[in-house]
Amino acid sequence: MESKFNYKNFSIVIPIYNEEEILEESTNAIFSLCKSMGVDFEIIFSENGSTDNTKKIADELINKYSEIKIISNPEPNYGNALKAGFELAKNDLVISFDIDYYSESFLREALMLDSKYSSMTASKRLGSSEDGRRLIRRLATNFFCNSFKNSFWNKTK
Repeated sequence: MESKFNYKNFSIVIPIYNEEEILEESTNAIFSLCKSMGVDFEIIFSENGSTDNTKKIADELINKYSEIKIISNPEPNYGNALKAGFELAKNDLVISFDIDYYSESFLREALMLDSKYSSMTASKRLGSSEDGRRLIRRLATNFFCNSFKNSFWNKTK
């Protein structure tokens, strides 16, 4: 596919909740990835009700990287965290990553969107995704998704 549009800047929105164990390492990796794209960017942490040291660590990362911003939401709600992050984003293209799942190939493809596309979605649950998360995180995702699916279908019957 021939690209007809290249973005001059982008924003990454990352909802975070109780991520103290992986926040710094993942942020450093995401920051390096974003920096390697060669265009202006911002990273927005949308912290949502963490009860561990996630917010404190995020505040320290803000002091390390001027491209990082943080907003806090009072309660855990992934959808509201995404919405708040998207509303704060100031750049041409807004991309959502999870702190434990981000993709260089997806970011590169998103930055080379063909003009006929208005949105793009990636998922760590696709068979072709390269999910490098620890086993416990992958199991937790599967458990959460299956619990949600079962709860949803039981309510609609």
